Amino acid sequence: MTSAQLLVDAFDRVREVVHEAVDGLTPEQLSFRVDEDANSIAWLVWHLTRVQDDHVAEVAGLLGEDRL
Repeated sequence: MTSAQLLVDAFDRVREVVHEAVDGLTPEQLSFRVDEDANSIAWLVWHLTRVQDDHVAEVAGLLGEDRL
């Protein structure tokens, strides 16, 4: 297995698990916060995918020194 295949497999697994975790949740459940300092499920999923996107872009050499 190449490193690219390994990354694709790992990210596919994250996608599958996220879909399973949120399947059937209502918008209210996705946005619910147990307290004011907690993140919602929707935010956590967004953040997970954003970090994943950042890592893939970095490996692909698509991020410059001026990234956010």
